[in-house]
Amino acid sequence: MGEKYLIGESSLVGEKVWIVPSREHPFENGIGDTIHRTQESAQSEVEWNIKLDEQDNRRKETTRRQQDEATAIVASLNDLDGYEETLSPMQLGKATKTLHHTMMFNGELMQRIDYVRQAISSGSMVGETMGETAIVHSDGSYMAESSIGRIAIDYARYLCRG
Repeated sequence: MGEKYLIGESSLVGEKVWIVPSREHPFENGIGDTIHRTQESAQSEVEWNIKLDEQDNRRKETTRRQQDEATAIVASLNDLDGYEETLSPMQLGKATKTLHHTMMFNGELMQRIDYVRQAISSGSMVGETMGETAIVHSDGSYMAESSIGRIAIDYARYLCRG
């Protein structure tokens, strides 16, 4: 890594000086290079530049890792069991927000998406009850569209078809 910062020797007004390439333009002679009166000073500058490069690399790696984690979280939130493929990007954003909203169901806090998945996997169907669309459970109880939302009902319909 020190090859990037090869110290050059030169003379300036008859005095020997050492030149260290800049961090921004290490391979372009003269642009931002620093001039040192002692070789020790030049070596110290090279070591400092190497440390700064290492910090930059660690920061870039951390940023890349955080971006990958954020991308994975967004992908998992947008995974709606194939339902997302039927939606435009704007509809997907609204559906994701709505389905991941936490509500109280039968005395238990859970996201709408979990409630719908649980209900459909246990045999519930989308139907009409008292003139309103609802998720109707096998024991006759139901969750009306006015309580859970149209998007959750549409998602439940999709799961029933699949």
